[in-house]
Amino acid sequence: MDRTVNMMRIALGEYGVSGPMDGGGCPDIVKYLYGIGQSKEAVAPFGWGSVFLSWCARLAGLPYNHSPDDRGWLDKGEPVHYDIIPPSAWPEYDGQAPLLGDVCVFWHGESPSSKIEGTGFLKGRAGLFIREHGTDLFVLCGNGGRGRVTGDGGVCILPYDKRRLLSIRRLESNKTEPSVD
Repeated sequence: MDRTVNMMRIALGEYGVSGPMDGGGCPDIVKYLYGIGQSKEAVAPFGWGSVFLSWCARLAGLPYNHSPDDRGWLDKGEPVHYDIIPPSAWPEYDGQAPLLGDVCVFWHGESPSSKIEGTGFLKGRAGLFIREHGTDLFVLCGNGGRGRVTGDGGVCILPYDKRRLLSIRRLESNKTEPSVD
């Protein structure tokens, strides 16, 4: 899990970076875009949140999303079999708990099938798992908190309702490979 820890360090080092949805005019966001081979024009309908996560994952040597679409994370890494019903509710619960740095993917908008205007893409939100509290999962994300202070989105930690969760993805397996002598 060393690469996941490294990704969290990279992401937290960017905490507070903010800029417009298309990333234009902000050198840090342009760095994220070019770091994964994206242009400002490609990102405009999506925002730069997924691009930020991809940049962090790429620097850490982990699989990353080559698209600015947040839902593109749904096929990265391995699924974490997490259930929003608390484990205390069933004695034979066999789900997994999310770990710090797992990628959480949520639906966004009016419904899970809400589309981004002018595209065929479904709205989504992706972030790195920080903690669980009540009905929320707190995630570190890029382009978050839009309009709360300046109208720009930023690298921040925000709560997302568990009922909007589509998947949790573990980019790095914690399984150890058998040694060959």
